[in-house]
Amino acid sequence: MLPRSSCHLDTPAGLGQLNKLKELDVSNCQWKTLPESIFGPSEKLETLTLYGCRQLVSLPESIGHLQSLTSLNLDHCLKLKSFPESIGHLQSLTSLTLSGSNCDPMEFDMLPNSVCQLVNLQDLKLRHCQDLKCLPEDFGDLKHLQTLNMMDCARMQ
Repeated sequence: MLPRSSCHLDTPAGLGQLNKLKELDVSNCQWKTLPESIFGPSEKLETLTLYGCRQLVSLPESIGHLQSLTSLNLDHCLKLKSFPESIGHLQSLTSLTLSGSNCDPMEFDMLPNSVCQLVNLQDLKLRHCQDLKCLPEDFGDLKHLQTLNMMDCARMQ
């Protein structure tokens, strides 16, 4: 596990070569987009924590390559406005956190329908997603979902 830190724009040298890495915590990073090197040969990555990456505006399509990922935490990634369709390829994902706070709500207004392909998703947190207008049409396909937290999703229809 890489420690929680306030990383800057450069990717640590060799990060993409850590092919046995199971947990990556790059909380409070200043990246606008995730470096592609994170999605290299890291087939074992189970947990990706991006808590507080306030400059992050998008996730790359290559995030769908993380087939062992069980937990994705995007808590307080306040500028994140959209998600790639490839997020639906994360077949091992059981926990997805996309939350802001009362003072700093998340800005995205919709989830891609591919979220409904996360067949093993058990825990979905969408707290303080004040611009979120609706859930994807096939949301009922998430048969293993046990916890859904949509506190303060003010525009939800």
